[in-house]
Amino acid sequence: MNKKEIEVLSKIYNDPEFQHMRRENRKRQHKIIASYLKNGKSLDVGFAGAPNQFLKNAVGIDLVKISKPENYSEVITYDVNNGLPFPEESFNNIIASEFVEHIENPSFFVRECFRILKPNGRLIITLPNSLYFRRILKGYMCGLDLSTNADHISELTSNSIINILNKNKFRIIEVRGIHFEIPILARWFSFARDTPCKNPILSKSVVYVADKK
Repeated sequence: MNKKEIEVLSKIYNDPEFQHMRRENRKRQHKIIASYLKNGKSLDVGFAGAPNQFLKNAVGIDLVKISKPENYSEVITYDVNNGLPFPEESFNNIIASEFVEHIENPSFFVRECFRILKPNGRLIITLPNSLYFRRILKGYMCGLDLSTNADHISELTSNSIINILNKNKFRIIEVRGIHFEIPILARWFSFARDTPCKNPILSKSVVYVADKK
């Protein structure tokens, strides 16, 4: 992102109406993430577009500058493509929700997470399901691009992120889905846009929970 794009996002992310909308849209996802946290200090990476209301005294880091949420202890503006600016073994938990697909080198990011996590620390990643059935059907039936979003730099499958975690000395604790949409009905009914779904194959987004070995 260039400077102008970052400034535009900063204005959007700091808008109270936008913040309220994102809190409601991500409420289930954020609650699930918080349920996996260990005791201790947490780092929320790429949080600015949707701060997690269920975290307590978390440190937030993002390229986009926003006002500090009440439940965060600190907010840092930084481009994590250059690494994570913390000493080794600084955190008990690291959260990267709907973020890893936006960075240039996911493997480097995971290595940095390993470096700054304390022994047996926890990494929680959520990603859009690149093989989500509705997206694939749309692609083949309408001839559309199968990528989840034009802003995504790294289109990661479930196997690819699991391989990255394993190669960087993380132990997979759980892989689970969050929700899925019911085609056609999703246009008119809110329940059909956000139906709970633990099955990672059917879910629109997937949570990967891993501990530092």
